[in-house]
Amino acid sequence: RACRDELRRAVRELGLIGAILLADGFLDRRTAAAFEPLFEEANALGAHLFIHPGPLPAADGDGGAAGDSAGAAPDNENQRHIVLDVQARLSSVSVTLCMTDFLDAFPNVTVQVANLGGSIPLLAERLDHVAWRRDFPGGPPSARFGRIYVDTSSFGPRAIALTAEVFGADRVLVGTDHPVFDTAWVLDGIAGSGLAESDRAAIRSGNAGQILKRKRG
Repeated sequence: RACRDELRRAVRELGLIGAILLADGFLDRRTAAAFEPLFEEANALGAHLFIHPGPLPAADGDGGAAGDSAGAAPDNENQRHIVLDVQARLSSVSVTLCMTDFLDAFPNVTVQVANLGGSIPLLAERLDHVAWRRDFPGGPPSARFGRIYVDTSSFGPRAIALTAEVFGADRVLVGTDHPVFDTAWVLDGIAGSGLAESDRAAIRSGNAGQILKRKRG
């Protein structure tokens, strides 16, 4: 109830368009069910929800960031967490949101998943192949990825181009994760992606502008 009240206050009194939620709350459909009341409130408000890497409070220590010094460790702990583990968790988030019925009841909510939605752009063909070979209902999973927005945080031209192909350029938002990552890296990645200028402009500002217009209109 406290989360619902705070979201309502943020939107109606403070003029915000939504909130940030922790990714570990959406690693599977069962865990995500606990957030249905909050999404009901977000749906009534027409809010935008940004899902960012982070552990739930109950999972104390699980998924927490490795220390900076870990990058020099022989096992590359820092890289394993920041790159591999974080992207795997965000991939699970995208599967929960796109490939289950979770979002069906909340058509007025827009959802953004950080870091290209995990590794989904690279895995889309495999997801479709598995669904086809095992006769999963609902058609190819890739047809459902347009249900969410993803952002470009920390990625370069090849990943951004692939993401625009898989999700649609109209579902990609510029994201930098500044000051943790370098803003120029991402902007250069968009510029060098080989996408049409109209798509690059949409990613840089147009798509976000449309979201803000709808939420504040």
